[in-house]
Amino acid sequence: MKKSCVRLFRHRQTLFRRNRPLLFPAFLLLRLRLHGQAGKPPFLNLSRRSSAGAFFRLRGGCTASPILQAEQMAEAALDACRIQFLEGVVRIPDKATEFRQRRGMIMSTKPIRSAAANCIDLSAAALHIIAMALMLMDHLWATLLPAQEWLTCAGRVAFPIFAFMAVEGYFHTHDLKKYTLRLLLFALLSEIPFDLMYGGTWFYPVHQNVIWTLLLGILGIHLMETVRKKQKTGLYLLVSALVVVAGAVLGTLGMVDYYGAGVLTVFIFYFFHGHGRKWWCLLGQLAALYWVNVELLGGLMYPIQLFGMDFELCQQGLALLALVPIWLYRGRQGYHSKPFQYACYAFYPVHMLLLVLVLNFVNR
Repeated sequence: MKKSCVRLFRHRQTLFRRNRPLLFPAFLLLRLRLHGQAGKPPFLNLSRRSSAGAFFRLRGGCTASPILQAEQMAEAALDACRIQFLEGVVRIPDKATEFRQRRGMIMSTKPIRSAAANCIDLSAAALHIIAMALMLMDHLWATLLPAQEWLTCAGRVAFPIFAFMAVEGYFHTHDLKKYTLRLLLFALLSEIPFDLMYGGTWFYPVHQNVIWTLLLGILGIHLMETVRKKQKTGLYLLVSALVVVAGAVLGTLGMVDYYGAGVLTVFIFYFFHGHGRKWWCLLGQLAALYWVNVELLGGLMYPIQLFGMDFELCQQGLALLALVPIWLYRGRQGYHSKPFQYACYAFYPVHMLLLVLVLNFVNR
């Protein structure tokens, strides 16, 4: 019995000597976590006298009692450190934890994730790829596959996504001037491929490419935001009304893609932007897009029969399906790099130019 006690004492002494450099910061970390002050450094939570006293209590003395206390503190603190760095979070039982346990919620050391993280979460990069794929389908119908009408039906979904991402780009860009100049540059570069694809000539002045539509919307948003920051509600409402009317008129007279309705689509995502995922915000997007696409643009109608009743489905109304991926986006940027960014911009003129070349080769 005496020998086993001596071995146990020597084992604890060895443990104390090996972990001595970690005992003080580990003790401070343990105290920090127990007090629930994870946002402050340990030395800001302990007074100078208490921290010095803790240091000498841990470092000084070789009697059994300080060693036992230091060993218990070190083991608990080291376990906390290990869990924190390996698992990402430490939950110390407290009153809130006990309350959650009484309600049937199990305490876990796994990283805390929101409920929304379990749902589908599309990134900005994914939205760009989806919109580019849908736009390619629409342009395939316009050039090589005119008999496949389902391609243009799918293509109706592309523009609202581009309009939404243009507004997101305005609010998240680090340099608005560069962002606007980039849109202007690719609008100019895309004009000749667009004219070749839609008009069959190098110069087709009666229809302009869609980047001009987005650029008009961004300029109008910048003007409204400049007034809004002055915190004058009456002036902001007046300027917003004038900008909306001017954007619709300029879009129609300039004959940009989707005309004035396209510029209004950009404004819709601006007015219902930044309000979280509130129901009235989502309902406003749905109602406004329905008015723009079905009432203003209209277009081809498909007769359908459902539950013994006859209906008409507007082809342009399929653009409302764009709200599905838009609502699945929660602000995550996803993959981002300069080559990918410029590839997304260059995809528009390049794919139109390639389609024109293939079309000329086929019709030769």
